[in-house]
Amino acid sequence: MIISMKTTMKVYYLLLVLLLAGSAGVQAQIAIGSDLPPHKGAVLDLKSTNQGLLLPNVHLGNVNVLQVVASPTATEKTKATGMVVYNTNASVTGGTGAGIYVWNGSKWMTAGSSFIPELPVVSVTGVSLDMETASIYVGSSETLTATVEPANATNKSVTWLTSNGSVATVSGGEVTAVGPGVATITVKTVDGNKTATCTVTVTAPTIAVTGVIMNRLTTSIYIGNKEKLTPLFTPANATNQSVTWSSDNESVATVSSNGVVTAHEAGEAIIKAQTVDGNKIASCLVTVLPEPATVEFAGLWWMDRNLGVDPSIDPNPEEYVVDYMSNVPGELNGDLFQWGRQADGHEKMTSGTYLGVSISDEDLDENGQIKSTHPAFGQFWQGSDAYKYDWRSTPSDFLWNPDNSVNPCPKGFRIPTKDEFVLFMETISDDDLRTLTTTHHAVKVANGQLSFPTTFIRDTGSSWVWPGPSCIYWTATAEDQNYSAYCAQFDPYYTTTGTYWSDVLFNPTKQVEKCWKSAGLAIRCVKK
Repeated sequence: MIISMKTTMKVYYLLLVLLLAGSAGVQAQIAIGSDLPPHKGAVLDLKSTNQGLLLPNVHLGNVNVLQVVASPTATEKTKATGMVVYNTNASVTGGTGAGIYVWNGSKWMTAGSSFIPELPVVSVTGVSLDMETASIYVGSSETLTATVEPANATNKSVTWLTSNGSVATVSGGEVTAVGPGVATITVKTVDGNKTATCTVTVTAPTIAVTGVIMNRLTTSIYIGNKEKLTPLFTPANATNQSVTWSSDNESVATVSSNGVVTAHEAGEAIIKAQTVDGNKIASCLVTVLPEPATVEFAGLWWMDRNLGVDPSIDPNPEEYVVDYMSNVPGELNGDLFQWGRQADGHEKMTSGTYLGVSISDEDLDENGQIKSTHPAFGQFWQGSDAYKYDWRSTPSDFLWNPDNSVNPCPKGFRIPTKDEFVLFMETISDDDLRTLTTTHHAVKVANGQLSFPTTFIRDTGSSWVWPGPSCIYWTATAEDQNYSAYCAQFDPYYTTTGTYWSDVLFNPTKQVEKCWKSAGLAIRCVKK
């Protein structure tokens, strides 16, 4: 190496300045390659425009080894952060070949890559929530805060879970109440799967009862029969709709815990329902009637009116017209029963509907009827397309059998069989059928003493259907283990123009045919 005297002197003076500056405790700035002062922010300012800085050429074997210091300590590795070398080893392990490398405190990084010193990993040791239990109303929310330990843990990411999404959901710690119940909210750390939980209880807001009335203010029941009463609350969505039932004359009529009234002897009784919330009272005056009047025809004693017709109404008027255009059954129509069911309230024109599949055997009582605890009790059953023919999933042919006590007729009465209705229609004359006219929508038999009014049908869609001037009644006979039972239909005439009313008897109908058990039809009882 050849060094000129001039250069030697410059180096000598440079070293002398650095020595003096260091001993004086001041910070020195040096510019090389120019007479201009160094940049204010630079300790060493190389100002050459045609020469470069030659970095130390080091043969790195592995980017994870500091190498320039033999067996370096952790402190020495940290102090070496920022060291720059030129690696001459094209096959350096973990690197990208020859080139400029910078030590980041724990490994060599290639120049141009993100220079982020690797910090030591701090593992998660636990997680906790600010609440162990919480109570929320439906529709409201609560925010849970998770604390990951230790505070300087490297990865504090967490995930949130709920044990019951129908009760409460959770997102980012925000818990939303969906429905009444209990749900467990869990937070889990990504590092280590540490968990903490909060038990969330969701309740519906309490809505007080402000009033209650009975679905019927008065009703009449024959001895031995039953009828279900229903309290109607204000507001309709009151939280506590529990009531206690009572009768002021239990020798006449008693009432069950779910509002089913049973008639015992002739007389009157006031049935009351008192709300648990607010002690509001609804009442119904129940009149228990003695055995209904009968008229003999075709070998049987027939009730003088359809089942469910108000006993105070004349069942055999001279004129009786149904406003079928308004699709409203007439007052002599009576109740419309689904085949095989007792009088539980479903037969009333004011009853609600229950939409669902056929009732399973486990939801039937010992008499084959819908249990009073089932939501379909007292409701007109309306099935879906696949289950619309029978309200029972297991068909029964014997519910209304004359020898079976399960029938809705008054005590001592029953529903006529198929054969008895066939004989009835064979006994009806053309003159009897002609009594159904434009001013009298009923067929009179037994020398005009007994009327059978034209009836509506309640179909499986729960709507009223006017079948024309036709009388349609259930029989007690069902098809062998099937979804249909026999119904009797008789009407006077049709005309060639399609008009129902004519003075000419044309193709009168007198037949027994099959009807779906889920249909609602009228009933005319006969004495046993």
